[in-house]
Amino acid sequence: MNLTTKIINAKIPGYQNLQQILINSTGKIEQIIPQTEELLPTTSTTIDAEPDWVSLGC
Repeated sequence: MNLTTKIINAKIPGYQNLQQILINSTGKIEQIIPQTEELLPTTSTTIDAEPDWVSLGC
């Protein structure tokens, strides 16, 4: 899995609590993980949503 970006502290419609979003090199979401879980993959960019809403697109 070639991850390039993660978004942390994100509120996502349909999910409870804050989430982390892992995005691959083609811009596709690979995983959505609760913020309380330890995030193992390392990425080149981290975006902190500070907790704000993130809307997932296609």
